[in-house]
Amino acid sequence: MAKKPSSAAYQHTPAAYRLLVPAAMLVLVFALTSQQKVVAARADADTLKEVGQRETAAHELQLAHEIVEKARSKAAAAKTELEDFIARHFEEHRLRGAAPLPKFRESRPARKGVVNPQWEQIDKQLTELKTHREDLLGRLTPAHP
Repeated sequence: MAKKPSSAAYQHTPAAYRLLVPAAMLVLVFALTSQQKVVAARADADTLKEVGQRETAAHELQLAHEIVEKARSKAAAAKTELEDFIARHFEEHRLRGAAPLPKFRESRPARKGVVNPQWEQIDKQLTELKTHREDLLGRLTPAHP
């Protein structure tokens, strides 16, 4: 038969259990709470990181919108400037068209000056060489491999 513990020890055991169980529960709750705090802190850090990324993205988007607006205003200004230039250009041509045309002057025939005989001889030789070249090209080019 098993030995029964002393009544004093027996009385202290439930009280110890009564203190031990809540202490263990407190430790467990504290551990879970600490874990939740770590998870929450990580989530907060991730959230802050996401918020920071969102703010950065929003800022970059705002800058992109500003650049687009500047480009659109420059394009509109360039278009207006081009339209003004074209209007002035056609107005100038319209005014030129209204002016009378200049009178045609007949050109005078060039005076026959003294002809250099050496130049005439060289010109004749050049003409003969050109015809001889054309003849050679016509005869010999098809025969070339």
